[in-house]
Amino acid sequence: MDPQNAFTAISRDVLERIDLDSVYPRYGYPNDLLAKMNVFGFRVINIPHPARYGKEKSKIKYGRYILKVSNLLLMNFFWRLKTKYILINFHPLIFFYIFGILMVPLGVIGGIYTIHNKLLFGEALFIRGVLSALLAIIGIQLFLFAMLFDMQMENYRI
Repeated sequence: MDPQNAFTAISRDVLERIDLDSVYPRYGYPNDLLAKMNVFGFRVINIPHPARYGKEKSKIKYGRYILKVSNLLLMNFFWRLKTKYILINFHPLIFFYIFGILMVPLGVIGGIYTIHNKLLFGEALFIRGVLSALLAIIGIQLFLFAMLFDMQMENYRI
């Protein structure tokens, strides 16, 4: 369950199919490799083992590491959606992701705008506030449904 703390055994088929030159070159490459393996339908099996650290100290700068790997994970997420559910084999769950990703920020921005207008100009809060909240809630539901369908697609893979 911890891709940074594991051994990796990869079949020849995977090595031939995945462009190894495109794999993230630094600490975080296991996440990148797992995303690529998922898109191309390769199975991954977790074999847990305890982490054993000696007296060595990590030289990772966590502030930069977190930003870089978070960006890598986000880019891999969008790449995986595009490649797996649009280019390789179109699946309608992509619409749930797209509308969910669009509606949540619109609802939040609408809510901020509504509160701003209420505080500065004394405008009515109820209708705009409810519409903004509904937009955000529906967006979250769409995103959660997309994640559920995505997980189900993984279970039905042959």
